[in-house]
Amino acid sequence: MPELPGSPVATLAGGLASSSSRTRAHPSGLTRAADGWARRGWVRRDESGQAAEAVIVFPVLLLLILSVVQFGLWYHAAAVAKRAVAEGVRTARAEGATGSDGAMATRDFLAQAGPTIVENVQLSASRDANVARVELRATAARLIPGIPLPIHALAQSPIERFRAATEAGP
Repeated sequence: MPELPGSPVATLAGGLASSSSRTRAHPSGLTRAADGWARRGWVRRDESGQAAEAVIVFPVLLLLILSVVQFGLWYHAAAVAKRAVAEGVRTARAEGATGSDGAMATRDFLAQAGPTIVENVQLSASRDANVARVELRATAARLIPGIPLPIHALAQSPIERFRAATEAGP
């Protein structure tokens, strides 16, 4: 490393330079005295790259955060829909109930638990002699436009039947 006039730099074994407390290392490898030869200042770093990085990174980071929140909303909406069809099938399988009773119970549950989170609800409920069934297709509320978030929930259960003591067997 070249020594500059007036610079208190001592070369150590192995070619390494040691400087006193009054000298600082320049990014290019040269040293200068704090009171000496180059009071012009350091070479300034180009900081425009940091602004460009921020312009690129910030929207990507924001999209990532919104994606996590969007997934949470979708997961919650799916859980509300599953619970709603379970409530509907529980109502529809009761003695003397109909499929429309199950559909009404499902809609009531959705109105209370998720009036804004479960959207575009398509509901079908049926009950025959053996099985009550409620099926729901919907979409979850969206934070990020253009991404459809479908929800499908299905519940079915055997209907309740009360038998007389003679039918029950031994």
